[in-house]
Amino acid sequence: MIPRCSPSLVIPALAAMLLGACSGRPQGSMAPSTVDPFQGLLARSRDLGPVAGDRQLELLLTLKDASDARRAADLQAMYDPHAPAYLRFKTPDELASEYGPDPDAVARARAALQADGLTTDWSAGDDWLDVTGPAQTVDSTFGVDVRDYVSADGIRFYASIRDPEPPLSLRGIVSSASHISSYAAPARARRVAAVPETGLAPDDLLRAYDIDALRDQGIDGSGETVVVGAPDGGSFLQSDFDEFARQFSDQKLVANVMNLAHESFTALANALYGTQILDPATMYKAFRRDAYEGIHFTRDRFDFDWELVLKLVRRGHLPLEVPVNYRSRSYAEGKKVRFFRDPLTWLETIVASRFEPLSEDQP
Repeated sequence: MIPRCSPSLVIPALAAMLLGACSGRPQGSMAPSTVDPFQGLLARSRDLGPVAGDRQLELLLTLKDASDARRAADLQAMYDPHAPAYLRFKTPDELASEYGPDPDAVARARAALQADGLTTDWSAGDDWLDVTGPAQTVDSTFGVDVRDYVSADGIRFYASIRDPEPPLSLRGIVSSASHISSYAAPARARRVAAVPETGLAPDDLLRAYDIDALRDQGIDGSGETVVVGAPDGGSFLQSDFDEFARQFSDQKLVANVMNLAHESFTALANALYGTQILDPATMYKAFRRDAYEGIHFTRDRFDFDWELVLKLVRRGHLPLEVPVNYRSRSYAEGKKVRFFRDPLTWLETIVASRFEPLSEDQP
């Protein structure tokens, strides 16, 4: 009797036999193949059966974006010193309006999914669409079979052995769909050394600060004036700043004075908290929610950058700093740091955060 080929999940022990029969391949033979990690996960997990029909599921649809090549070329031009667009960075609104999938096509796709009883979330410029809805609707719309599993390491999750197949009404805008799976591998603590114990060699510094591309183009800083502020106990000569102001624009003066103040505040914070942080207030910060739960925060301007980092340090979390490149905005471009007032609030926050209670109920 020839077994009937079925798309439903079969138990791993029978998978090879059924697949061999469906493909016409002798059961004793085995074709060489590369095991997909996702399929391997399901093969090693125990199937608990279909999920409840009203269970809320989520998947991501990748959208077709005709602006991909143009966006890549424009991005490269922003970092090409010989291009007219060099360092002319775009605002988030400009990025959303100039690049990304066709908004009208996305709107039609969202309307079709919502008519099926699914919820969608999309922001202009994004090349993905987030879709959520009950399992029975996701199953029927995308032709999947979502089931509960327990992995070999004891993690319970849901997944579909078949990847979502976008309906015909979406294929003009949707290029692919993600696996449907709630599996999250257990975190394994690991230490990453930002700088080797032996320090950084010259070539390492070129790579760390993204200077290789400039050196390859013959740009080595020749003819440029570089000012490095190195405060010695806070003392400086006003005449030096006056001379600097006569030779350079006011904005450059403001930027350098602010950098000088930032270095001083960082040195103070490291002395008070026993750390060696390089730039507590810069750019983005990523952390787990449980790292800050229960901490009482009171600052609401740029002093919050200092309060957040320093109170996390007091709780025992030391940041791993990653070098970045950026161009400081001018006040004309929207810089919001107040030249005289904000540094005073930074100073107060650095000192106060060292001694004030971490939580409201702490004495």
